[in-house]
Amino acid sequence: MDWGTYVGGGITATVIIISLSSWLGKVWASRILEQDKAKYKIQVDTLLEDLRTKEKKELFVHQLQFEKEFEIYKQLWEKVLVLGRAGTHFRSLQMEALKPVEERFDAFRNAYNSLNELVYFNRPFYAPKIFDLSKRLLDTAANVAGSVKRQLDTNIETNLDSVNILVGEICDAIRERIWSTDKTGWDRY
Repeated sequence: MDWGTYVGGGITATVIIISLSSWLGKVWASRILEQDKAKYKIQVDTLLEDLRTKEKKELFVHQLQFEKEFEIYKQLWEKVLVLGRAGTHFRSLQMEALKPVEERFDAFRNAYNSLNELVYFNRPFYAPKIFDLSKRLLDTAANVAGSVKRQLDTNIETNLDSVNILVGEICDAIRERIWSTDKTGWDRY
């Protein structure tokens, strides 16, 4: 036997084995790749669905929060105006001085109590800035009531001016809050 035949046959066999191994490796790699692709596609689809569901839930909660907050703002604004109007009856230049002071004071006290109840019962449902302004309005209104009870005319006008300023600030804060339509605007306060 010729060594050349053995060597030539060995080389040929080696080339065939290497070629088959390479081909088989590619087939296995392709199958593994397809399996991984399918597995990762399922994972990505699941993650995307979770994100969509989470986004829908957040949007729903955001919408509910906005509707609740908006309803409170409507009630708050109505009560703020009633309190502001009731306070104007204590101004020294008020034309409607025909009403007795006690009657005017009762109307003011009722408006104050109604606003106070709304502000504190709904505190968690609206922006802290609006709560702070509402609380300042209530504190100033309490000063007006104290001045009326003690019949101190000097502080009444100043406090009533402060009430008017706070009414305007509350209006602006509510307007700013309602018209901030981007989702992150709800976190600014």
